[in-house]
Amino acid sequence: MASFNLVARLMKWIILVDVVLCVLLYLPDQIREFYRITVTTSLSSGAVLLAWIVVVGTAIWIAAVQISLEAEKQLAGTGVTHDLRLSK
Repeated sequence: MASFNLVARLMKWIILVDVVLCVLLYLPDQIREFYRITVTTSLSSGAVLLAWIVVVGTAIWIAAVQISLEAEKQLAGTGVTHDLRLSK
């Protein structure tokens, strides 16, 4: 249970940032309409929009990996060994 609390404490900020970004990028109708107009009017603008979405997703993924590495390091300091990542 202590290891779960440690991981939850380390991941709370990345989860909060991820939820806020998802809400900001999806909920307003104007944003969804902007996505639709951008993709239908210009293929290059749609590609740029997709590239930015990939960049944001990659940044969140990298942050999550760093958090899991830090959690593993702190868990190893307490004598508990866990592999928190899906792949190495």
